[in-house]
Amino acid sequence: MKLEEKISEAAGILNSTPNMEVVLHIINGDDYASAIARQLDHSVPTVTEQLSKLEESNIIKVSEIGKAKRYEVNWDTITEVFYHITDIVCDLRGEFVSGRDEKVKGMDKSKIVPPELVKVFLNEYVATREAVGGKRKDFSEIVLSFFGALEDLKNGDPGEDYWKRLIDRFSMDEKDLASLTWMVGREHWLVEQTAITGYLELTGGRDNVKQD
Repeated sequence: MKLEEKISEAAGILNSTPNMEVVLHIINGDDYASAIARQLDHSVPTVTEQLSKLEESNIIKVSEIGKAKRYEVNWDTITEVFYHITDIVCDLRGEFVSGRDEKVKGMDKSKIVPPELVKVFLNEYVATREAVGGKRKDFSEIVLSFFGALEDLKNGDPGEDYWKRLIDRFSMDEKDLASLTWMVGREHWLVEQTAITGYLELTGGRDNVKQD
């Protein structure tokens, strides 16, 4: 199987919320079947089957074999899937981009968002969700939320300037990151916004809708 096919297969597995939950628990330190099963309130055989599938796809790997088989995340695969999902979204919205955005669309996304940032983000995401709670998401949803968060930081309070601090911390190109963030971050609301604006354009906004 070619590398691109392997990454596509891994993306399909991680775009299942139950499988992504297992990966997130491994990142959080619950690195063996019974610990994960206890946290997710699932049976050990169910989690063991998920772990086997994740291992076969090179998403996780065995870190220790003792009384229990322990796992760790294969960050190379995780980051490749992250960039794969990002590329798919950029391709889907290709008709909306031009100029610099067109250039960024075709770039190696690891040159814009470094793998270390992806790793830091997922580690912090797990810890933060553990502390404050939040909706369970598949990997595509998490990736889109990441870029949505960047878009908010970019447009946020200049006094805090988290956007600039993040760019400096990871030595990123601000213009390239801004273009990528604009393309991917709006995926959360682009279809919904287009539905609303399309309706208003179609009707001309002339008539009030009567409410029962």
